[in-house]
Amino acid sequence: MIYDVIIVGGGAAGLFTALSIKNKNVLLLEKNPGVGKKLILSGAGQCNYTNNCNLNEFLKKYGDRGRFLKSALYKFTNKDSMEFFKDNGVMSIVRDDDKVFPSSFKSSQILDALVMCCKKNGVEIICNSPAKKVTYDESNELFIIKSKKTSYACKYLIITTGGK
Repeated sequence: MIYDVIIVGGGAAGLFTALSIKNKNVLLLEKNPGVGKKLILSGAGQCNYTNNCNLNEFLKKYGDRGRFLKSALYKFTNKDSMEFFKDNGVMSIVRDDDKVFPSSFKSSQILDALVMCCKKNGVEIICNSPAKKVTYDESNELFIIKSKKTSYACKYLIITTGGK
């Protein structure tokens, strides 16, 4: 099968990217037994998923690097993030220090909402499938991703693995 889009990396960025792609055949590949491994651990399992600061004040905390983040944060703001999770069943609590958590203080609630939205959008998720090699087939204009068990092909490839 040839996918429209393959996303390599099933963390928060990969899941949010996958659920945001509409009307495409999307596959998300994750090397771990499940998606969102680091998300579950974030904030000692409580998941401080955004903040309630004014965006201009927040960007100042990054100095000159804040300019790099500005366009992305204005396209999907911290308020948009809270609204997204509210629309998907996750109520939030804002602490006095402006950190925002799910009201349950359970990171699993954030992960469950992301996975649910992926499934609603028809995203196929395959775990235990690390991308071992990526090549580009120019004649067919396809990316070929080889995992330890099989190969996958797609028109568009997004890598959200973080780190190296």
